[in-house]
Amino acid sequence: MNLDELTIVYEKAGKVFDGMDNDTIKNLLHEYYTKKSATKIIEEYKLDVRPGLFYKDFPPVESGENCPYDNSTMIIDLPSKTSSNYSYAKDVAYCPKCNHKDSDSCNCQECLKKIGEEKEKKLRLIQKTYEFDDGILVSEDTLSLEDKLYLAALVRGFIDENLSYIHSLKSNKDKLSPTLEMDIKIMRHLISRNIIRPHPNSEIAAFEEGENFPYSYYTEYVNYQIALEPFDNSYPKMIERITYPETQPFFENRPASLDLWKNVALEESKEYLLYRMKAVGFDFSPGDKTNNILAHILERYSVSQSCSFIFSAVAYANQWHVEKRVPKFRAANSVITNIERNSEKAFSEGWKVKSYGRNWDLPQSQVSKVLYNSILKISDLGFSEVPDKNF
Repeated sequence: MNLDELTIVYEKAGKVFDGMDNDTIKNLLHEYYTKKSATKIIEEYKLDVRPGLFYKDFPPVESGENCPYDNSTMIIDLPSKTSSNYSYAKDVAYCPKCNHKDSDSCNCQECLKKIGEEKEKKLRLIQKTYEFDDGILVSEDTLSLEDKLYLAALVRGFIDENLSYIHSLKSNKDKLSPTLEMDIKIMRHLISRNIIRPHPNSEIAAFEEGENFPYSYYTEYVNYQIALEPFDNSYPKMIERITYPETQPFFENRPASLDLWKNVALEESKEYLLYRMKAVGFDFSPGDKTNNILAHILERYSVSQSCSFIFSAVAYANQWHVEKRVPKFRAANSVITNIERNSEKAFSEGWKVKSYGRNWDLPQSQVSKVLYNSILKISDLGFSEVPDKNF
């Protein structure tokens, strides 16, 4: 540190320097930053201060910038030479008059005022962009079976007490589906169909900063409004119909309903697979191969039976890793292959495959409850039986 290149603000030196002239103070600082310890200097100058606190009385230096609020010269405190950021340039400049700091985390009165004004501006923009517009509503009569299932699950788990908006998925009000992947799929489906849209009471942090604010947002973090037009002009009655959808249309279109069952069953199998992989410390992200293999298994076996194949394959892979010192990634990659091989062998040889119950750590999701209990009326059979159109 070259003190000759800095403008020292001597008048702001601490009381330990009382009575010293500027040249003496500068010489003392030079000795401190070049060759002598604080203890040695304190002894020589007979100063009344602890060595560890000595630097706190050092005069600051000018930063070369002016405060944006009152135009005062901003200053920087000189650091201890033992600190990890032993360079005055790394310290934050501040205004000696209003205490404004050259930092994004400044909490001076002017910055707080500015932050408040920016926040209000963003909130007004969110309100204006997403205020309820009955001119862009989707007719309730146009909902598909998939729409009805997803919307029922979302409303049951996340609608607020006054039925005015749907809480964000990150509110942890409930469990929408078996997997995060399906959560996102459900939300994107409903958004793409213009059935739901962000609610104006969403937090600012739920929207991406930038030139697209507030049109770009985080799917799991915004609250939502239901953008449907009731066929009887009664919003409360429509919410009731959404929450408890009629079952007859699902029984009249059994192929479509079977596909919904298979989709939920697949996600429940993947949920258990991820649970077991995490339990043994395996990193794993299901892809198309995993989806195809599990979907094929569910053509012959129930979710509860697929759990048996999963448990055995993960246990074997973990044993392989522990006993043979096989790398974890290799052991993890063997799991889905073993699941496929064991299920094929079980089917060809007619094994009696063990059925697992629901794991207490994996409570049933809303989409599963709505489909199995309320719509198809099969309850636990949705988990313990092979998906079949003759439900």
